[in-house]
Amino acid sequence: MLKIKITPKRSKIEGELSREVIDFIDEATSAYVKNYQFSSLFRQKRKDGSRVWDGKMHLFSRATNSFPTGILDIVCEVLDKSKLAYQLIFDPSMGVTNIPCDIPDKHGPYTLYDYQKEAISEFFSDKRVLPCRGIIRIGTGGGKTLLAAVISKLLKVPTLVLVHGKKLVRQNYETIRKVFDDEKDLVGLIDADNWSPSLITVSSVDTLFSRLKSDSEVENILDVQLIIADECHRATSKSFADIIKASNAHMFLGLSGTPNKKEDDRDLLLHSLTGKIIYTVSIPELKEKDTISKAHLVCVSLSKPKIDNLEWPVAFETCIVNNSYRHRLIAELVRRRFEEDKTMLVLAGSSLALAENLYNAICKVIPKRKAKLVNGLSKNAVVDKAFLNLQNKKLSVIITTTIADEGVDIPAVNGLFLVGGGASFTRSIQRVGRTLRKKEDGSAAEIIDIMDTTNPYLKKHSLKRLSYYEEEQLFDSVVMIKATDIYPEDTYAEER
Repeated sequence: MLKIKITPKRSKIEGELSREVIDFIDEATSAYVKNYQFSSLFRQKRKDGSRVWDGKMHLFSRATNSFPTGILDIVCEVLDKSKLAYQLIFDPSMGVTNIPCDIPDKHGPYTLYDYQKEAISEFFSDKRVLPCRGIIRIGTGGGKTLLAAVISKLLKVPTLVLVHGKKLVRQNYETIRKVFDDEKDLVGLIDADNWSPSLITVSSVDTLFSRLKSDSEVENILDVQLIIADECHRATSKSFADIIKASNAHMFLGLSGTPNKKEDDRDLLLHSLTGKIIYTVSIPELKEKDTISKAHLVCVSLSKPKIDNLEWPVAFETCIVNNSYRHRLIAELVRRRFEEDKTMLVLAGSSLALAENLYNAICKVIPKRKAKLVNGLSKNAVVDKAFLNLQNKKLSVIITTTIADEGVDIPAVNGLFLVGGGASFTRSIQRVGRTLRKKEDGSAAEIIDIMDTTNPYLKKHSLKRLSYYEEEQLFDSVVMIKATDIYPEDTYAEER
């Protein structure tokens, strides 16, 4: 019988494995790296005609028959299909002695929904080969931070909660402290302004990573049993991954509405770090439970000027960043919703120039005092004040870049403009999530996506976003509108 010796970081198969089984395991635990076909190593061939590199990331070591513990379930599945008997031998450090038998409904000021209790129970379940290890997939407004807080409170073991972004760090810290109620001192904080670790430490990934190799104190911070990765789709980045790999944790919880990036290598790497997706609550389910608002999509198809012969970077600059007709079209859409007293967020993606161009166009059609441009160059206090003013309706619209892709909690936003193009699954779904928080008046959210068809690359990206929306069942209705129905076709000639 084979033996699989399991430690927090890596596991090893002991016993005789045939070449065929090793090939099966290797195939199941490898994935093509994005854009591998453009690599010089992939193109380079040996004398026998084989490639120097096959284009894949391989997690299974043929030399030692070892692999990252997070993919233990994949390896076991291959062995089961091969009808090979094996015994799991866990390192003594991986014991979990205080898993709760019952999960209370109330935690501080919060009451858990049934699906939240089910998700927590699944995390603790010993029916999986790796209990207390995995990803809970739950969309915006579903209570991810509350799950992190309750699980850390129930286990009450040394825990590190990894969070990206100052705003999200604070949100997690405050929520977890509320859940711990009269034991708030057990919750510590690490960010750019604070270094106060405790039993449960909420930490900025950037702050911890910056001191990872130079500060001996970090070693104590990483001496934990449980790591919780908020927005764990980021966990494959160097900062997140290096922290996780340097820790002593044997329990991992990943939380995200979009854990998978639809990139095979990144998704497999995430699986190896945090374990597989163990529980999912879909957007339609959250709507059915009335925890998030309804949402309606308006796709505005922009087809002129038609420029087919431009490569992606030039097409983006020409047809999106510097397309003055497009800017005026968006400004007109904003103006109409301004007259309806809507609270709007215009997301320009990663282009600061696009955000500035849109801000200038919008300020020509609505009062300048009602619009604000914020971006990664803005000071935190300026950004915080702008979003507070938007929430309080002192502002009607904020034009911004990727700083609002995650961590912005403004239930008042009922008009979201997606105008930066792109084809990222994670960013597309996360951006829509900015408007799904429940509105005080019970109103639905309206999402306006500019579907650029002016260039083959832009059209492909637009269609991809549309397919993501359909796949995730994000919207209660979808309306398609031609740009020329909003801005007359002869306006193109005027622009030129």
